Amino acid sequence: MENEKNKQIYSITRNEIINIAAQVIDSEANAIFLQHKAINENFIKAVLLIANAKGKIVFSGVGKSRYVALKVSATFSSLSIPSFFLDPLDAFHGDIGSLSKDDILFLFSYSGKTKELVELLIEANKREILVISITSDSNSFIFKNSTIPLEVKYVKEACFMGLAPSSSVVAMICLGDIIGFSVAKIKGITPKDFSYNHPIGFLGFKNKNIEEIMRPLSETPFIYEDSNLAEAIEKMTSFKIGAVCIVDKELILKGFFTDGDLRRTLFQNDIDLKMPINKLMTFHPITAKKFMKVEDIIMKMQKFGFDNIPVVDENNKLLGIVDERDLLCF
Repeated sequence: MENEKNKQIYSITRNEIINIAAQVIDSEANAIFLQHKAINENFIKAVLLIANAKGKIVFSGVGKSRYVALKVSATFSSLSIPSFFLDPLDAFHGDIGSLSKDDILFLFSYSGKTKELVELLIEANKREILVISITSDSNSFIFKNSTIPLEVKYVKEACFMGLAPSSSVVAMICLGDIIGFSVAKIKGITPKDFSYNHPIGFLGFKNKNIEEIMRPLSETPFIYEDSNLAEAIEKMTSFKIGAVCIVDKELILKGFFTDGDLRRTLFQNDIDLKMPINKLMTFHPITAKKFMKVEDIIMKMQKFGFDNIPVVDENNKLLGIVDERDLLCF
């Protein structure tokens, strides 16, 4: 009989799938909306306690709440709020030694009755470690015995059976995120701090200042404004960048000449390699300032279809160049 069941081909209509999707989205969105009611005095106390903590924020949870705790802990760390995850089972086999009195234990238990977390809470209280908890039951042991208990508002699970943790998970993550972002705001965390905690990968890269990734002046093709077309081509070729910056004696950017400009010149004029470059270049080209974010430069290059863009200071002095190949891996 079991084998026959495994061979069964299941079918469902397109509209049925769409309806299921809509119900899940609505349920989980409503779960988040309901958490407005969870923002109370205890919530504010929790934010201020964490903002002024001398130690680390130690998260713990079991089952699906384990993954909530892991996610929120990762968010805190990325925001320069030192934190880590403590497995409650491992805690009772030596890892509880990682907790100090300066730390804050942060428990996620939707029921408020999770056995492993109850035991961890009792042990933390013995050690005089402050405990913040998020539960949906204000009558539960964990709620009543936490230093600062937070009540996530009860929600109906998005699962069609009303059983699989779904809306409750989203609601707890939401409250954890609110606390993390509130603390980061209080502590004055900046995009630069966030980037520092993401040394590789796009999240960190896009928040870097352009001067951190641009090619320096020594690697930037430039010629002076009294140069000719031949010199421009030679410079573009030797640097293997399809553009050249045109500057005056003080390195003030006066124009920009690209391989696209070269092709148009070949089609529109009798080629004269001695032709002055200031007759062919683009005056007042679009530039990037050294303090601009990489993400903004990427958007600007995509908007205008640029392969490269010169970088200048506040006086329009040439500092370097950004080539699309520097951004390809992102």
